[in-house]
Amino acid sequence: MSSKEVAKRKKRGPKSTQGRLAVRLNASTHGILSAQPVVNAYERPEDWEAHRAAIVDSLAPEGGMEQVLAERVALMSWRLNRVTLYEAERLQEGQEDVIDAVRDDRLFKARLDAIREGQNPDELLLLIDASPSNVLEDLEMARLLYKYVRYLSEESKEDTRIEGGYGGSILDLAAREAIKLSDRYAGVEDTDERLVRERAKKLKEATPDIPEDAFLDEIEFTVGQLKGLVGDLARKAGIEPETETAGGSVISPEEQLLESIRFEARYEVVRLECEAEEVQAQLLNKRRERVLLEEAELQKIGRYEAHLSRQMYQALHELEALQSRRRGAATPLARVDVQT
Repeated sequence: MSSKEVAKRKKRGPKSTQGRLAVRLNASTHGILSAQPVVNAYERPEDWEAHRAAIVDSLAPEGGMEQVLAERVALMSWRLNRVTLYEAERLQEGQEDVIDAVRDDRLFKARLDAIREGQNPDELLLLIDASPSNVLEDLEMARLLYKYVRYLSEESKEDTRIEGGYGGSILDLAAREAIKLSDRYAGVEDTDERLVRERAKKLKEATPDIPEDAFLDEIEFTVGQLKGLVGDLARKAGIEPETETAGGSVISPEEQLLESIRFEARYEVVRLECEAEEVQAQLLNKRRERVLLEEAELQKIGRYEAHLSRQMYQALHELEALQSRRRGAATPLARVDVQT
């Protein structure tokens, strides 16, 4: 026989779809009994084959009917494992949505508060403040800002650098506090925060030692430079020296402003720590709420799991009965499977 004829014979096989389906499992030990119930997105054929082989081998079937029942047990236990996987996936999905759920709750409350106070409930700032991640990040930034603010009022070296753009943040805070101190001396209270920011911006622009049109967050100031700029802001804002003190000493405008920004920076840390604790508690409560699935879904999973368990144990009991009869042991012709 020529090599071409051998090749032709090797390529022979059913041409129709029905024929191919009929022989597609011929390579398996038990033909149709080895069908693979694999969901490709979550499961692998090799895992199914290992599971099936372990179950069937442990049941030690002999003959076709015992083999059918052993394969049935393997299939039902495989599908039961899938129920566990589904439940774990759904719980994980619920935990991943916790941050969004807390943000939505916080945003809803913030919008109600805004409506009560006559403010715009759709302001973008409300959405930003409602985010749990933003609250925790803001707390870390506030702690760093307070650390660098303390450098200005403590005995720090003049050439110590304020890193990370926090020098610009200190100047922003100092300008706002300078406006507030100036208003306080003038007898003006409860100034609108937006107006304060606008006036603070003009104050910085009018201070000669602050670079014009500079992006302050990109400049690494030293402690000495910032002290000088804070003093300029205090004088430019018109803060008067404080003379009516208990000890009779005079507190300069610069010292007053440094004390004010130190107090404000510390207050912001405390405020954000309280808010962060609230956020952490909200996240924890949401996670606890989602330790179990919703009742309707739990019932659906329970019914499906009970259905698979019933089929698995029925097949297992029938297999045990067949094996007992094969060994010559007496087995009842009728049995009752009790499922709880």
